[in-house]
Amino acid sequence: MTAILKSMSSAIVVRAFVPATATASEWQAYHEFCRVRARDDDPNWPLESDADRQRHILQQWPLGEQFRFIALIDDRIAGNLGVSRRRAGTPDYDLHAPFAWAWGGVRKDVRRLGVATRLLGAAADFMTENRQTTATASTQFEDGRAFFIRIGAVEKLRVMENRLDMAGVDWDAIAAWQQLAQAVEPPLRWEVYNQRVPLDRYETLAPAMSQLFNDAPQGTLEQAPMQYNRATLETWYADIDVSGGNHFLVLLLHGDELVAMCDATWTAQFPDRAFQNLTAVTRAWRGKGLAKAVKARMMWLMRETHPGIKMIITTNANVNAAMLAINRQLGFVQHKDVRTYQISRDQLRLAAAEVRGG
Repeated sequence: MTAILKSMSSAIVVRAFVPATATASEWQAYHEFCRVRARDDDPNWPLESDADRQRHILQQWPLGEQFRFIALIDDRIAGNLGVSRRRAGTPDYDLHAPFAWAWGGVRKDVRRLGVATRLLGAAADFMTENRQTTATASTQFEDGRAFFIRIGAVEKLRVMENRLDMAGVDWDAIAAWQQLAQAVEPPLRWEVYNQRVPLDRYETLAPAMSQLFNDAPQGTLEQAPMQYNRATLETWYADIDVSGGNHFLVLLLHGDELVAMCDATWTAQFPDRAFQNLTAVTRAWRGKGLAKAVKARMMWLMRETHPGIKMIITTNANVNAAMLAINRQLGFVQHKDVRTYQISRDQLRLAAAEVRGG
């Protein structure tokens, strides 16, 4: 089998795909590949337009940088690999510098020919050049899990993607859940946004929101602390100002203290669905129904703002029993089981050597 893989790999050409300098024909080939891969993974999910995809890929983010590699067979893209790194000079760079986040895939019609394994070499080279020691990647598919296990990656986190059909929501119950916040002593106050959060206000909230995010269960995943920050929000707002979208943020506060939060997004690209992100409560205020309250207020807000939303999508770590229970009560149904793996740079290089002959 190894000999066959080595033979096949000689027909696979791996090179960088550089968005900033790509020609029109290179972009056309890349978009074609992305459309095929999207259909491979989920034929029912609406396709992103080529224009939106290209704009998103070209988007420069303040804290991180993304790099892309493609594998070609007979001059047609067979697989791709994306790898990210933290920008030098950004806050807490030293904490983030060892970690690379990777993503990608191989067309179904050319799988098991060594394409993914060849791309591992590009990942290992990238990590060596950038002095990164740990790569992180996720998959929702059995063949992806088998691949990660085969190369020596270790599962660190399971996340469930859960979906809610808005047609089945008990809105009387949602109204009652919102009232849970009013029964708490000392009294709390709501702060709610359904379009954009003022940047100055977001900047004051960012440290407390970051603390809430980093306190959420993350399995055994090794990573630097996540940081909400003004620069990233400003960049994202500029993008959705072009494409159309909303940033929803629901807060409960005691004075100036952030007690609970729930945030979500809606994009005009997919107008019938919304994406609910972090729901969290500070430790001192847990056990009072406040996660239910902010989640319910968020659902009510999204319904009022965009009555055409038919589905809410959210993700929850499988170790976050409290939030999984709340979502089940609301009627969320598991749709995907996404598993996240980590692997060392040295192990990546060993796996790539399987088809490099050494």
